[in-house]
Amino acid sequence: MHVQIVYTESGRGLPKDSALLQHVFESLGHQVTITTHPPASENRLKHAARWHKALNRFLSPGLRRLALKLQRHIRITLNGKSRHDLIIHLQSIRPRHFYRN
Repeated sequence: MHVQIVYTESGRGLPKDSALLQHVFESLGHQVTITTHPPASENRLKHAARWHKALNRFLSPGLRRLALKLQRHIRITLNGKSRHDLIIHLQSIRPRHFYRN
C-alpha cells in the first residue's frame, strides 16, 4: 500500500507527527510519501476571504453551497485519479492531493 502524509508547515510539531506515522507505516511494510506545504500567504488568505464574502453577499445559501461544490468538483476533476491508497492530512485537508496531478 502507498500512503501519503500531507501537512502545512505551521511550526506546531507536525514534522514529528508525520515522522512517527511514517515510521509506523514503513514498519508495517508500506511505502510512505510525505508532502509539506508552506503556510498560506497573506495575499491568498485575503483572496479567499473576499471570495467567501462575495458568495455570502450575492448568493442564496443554496446557490452558495452549489458554487462551492462546483468549485471543488472542478478542482478535483482537473487533477485526475489518486495514485495513493491512503492519504493522511495532518491539520488541513488539501483536496488536490485526493487526485493525481
